[in-house]
Amino acid sequence: MEFLTNVTIVVPEGTLDATVENTQKPEAVRAAELPAQGHLLRLWRPPLLPRESQISGPCRAADEQQLRDIIATLPLRNSATTCSHSRMHWISATT
Repeated sequence: MEFLTNVTIVVPEGTLDATVENTQKPEAVRAAELPAQGHLLRLWRPPLLPRESQISGPCRAADEQQLRDIIATLPLRNSATTCSHSRMHWISATT
């Protein structure tokens, strides 16, 4: 199944810049692995406020549980808000 997925990360107030940088590196490494595994099909990064990060794009997983399992492997998952819609829902909502 394909899912349109949006992940927004807001760095908590008071977090040191060094902590942010040290956490972003493993996040980037993990995100780079997802296309090779066939899960991340495309990625968009809209402009945001400082210390915010957002990615949107189509992801592929066998079902919603596998998508949740994939998102759970992201190092910044505890600071993230995630919203996903299956492709079927997305198509039916626009027709």
